[in-house]
Amino acid sequence: MITAETRVTLSVSEANRLHRYAQAQAEMAACAGRNAVTAGLKLGKLLTELKAATHHGEWGEFFAKDDKLKPRFQFTQQMSNRYMRCYKAAKARLSATESAQLDATLNDRTAPSTPPELVAKATGGAETPRQMMINLGVITTRKRTTHD
Repeated sequence: MITAETRVTLSVSEANRLHRYAQAQAEMAACAGRNAVTAGLKLGKLLTELKAATHHGEWGEFFAKDDKLKPRFQFTQQMSNRYMRCYKAAKARLSATESAQLDATLNDRTAPSTPPELVAKATGGAETPRQMMINLGVITTRKRTTHD
């Protein structure tokens, strides 16, 4: 038979373990969100550069579902436009020096990751790609009505 004192000790120990686990999971989720925001900025930069290098009228072919012979994106043209707008809006929030630093780190796969404070400044502190799009005015949230 387990005494009341032992039960309390075990419960406190389990509560502490669960707290540590919850904290670790929350930190991993926050880190994953920040990494996703940085990946969104990298994607926006890549798409912006690719579109600029594409001949007039060819950009839409990257989204054509009927052409199996050409490489195509696995996301919509609307989504690509959102990523490009995020990248451009994020750069517009930074000074020329910061913008150059952002570009350099987004461009270079061997460089250390983009400084978190620079990404936070550029994206309004976004912790998810959706929040980045909202903070940068790329998408808006729908206002709730009485019918919702």
